[in-house]
Amino acid sequence: MKSLLLGGIIAGPVFLVVSFLEGFRAGYDPVRMPISLLSAGPDGWTQVANFFVAGSLVVAGAVGLATTRSGGRAVGLVGPALLAIFGLGIIGAGLFSTDPALGYPPGIVAPLVATDHGSAHDLVSLVVFVDLPIACLVVAFRFVRQRALAWGVYSAATALVLIVVLATVIVAFNTRSPLADIGGLLQRVWLLAGFGWLRVLSLHAWRHRAGVAVISAR
Repeated sequence: MKSLLLGGIIAGPVFLVVSFLEGFRAGYDPVRMPISLLSAGPDGWTQVANFFVAGSLVVAGAVGLATTRSGGRAVGLVGPALLAIFGLGIIGAGLFSTDPALGYPPGIVAPLVATDHGSAHDLVSLVVFVDLPIACLVVAFRFVRQRALAWGVYSAATALVLIVVLATVIVAFNTRSPLADIGGLLQRVWLLAGFGWLRVLSLHAWRHRAGVAVISAR
């Protein structure tokens, strides 16, 4: 099951790199617009695929974390379960594409009222953005109980960053405040912090399992 941890290690780089490359489309502004808009319109299938692949990798990584032991279970079962929900939410964001907005895609008029699939996209996206900080806090509590204070502090600090940045993202995408001009950038900061934490946690588990394998072979 160690190989499943690769999902958590590479999910963030895959998702962010593909989204970065997709962001060069004509009419798309990655600083102002959310990543989800890349899934709108006839060319959106590549970002939809990106959602599916990244979400599946996160779920695989969550299973890998759930089966990693360090005396007892390193991160328990609740944290990985929440990470699996995070991954499923990413898949759902691809399954239900967002509605056109903010002038993108070019030439397509945004609906006056959200479509059913647009509303579903907003719902699963909310699950994604709320679920991950909770997962960080659960894992932080687990590490503190194991006296792994550095890991506990890092996980708790990540949760705090995600919560604060999420608040700014909500303001940016739902108001005419100055933050609206950097909403896409703020969302990417959130994703970088969240996926970065998952990558570091998965690498930690990977190295632990490799160490256990070496000891067992002696």
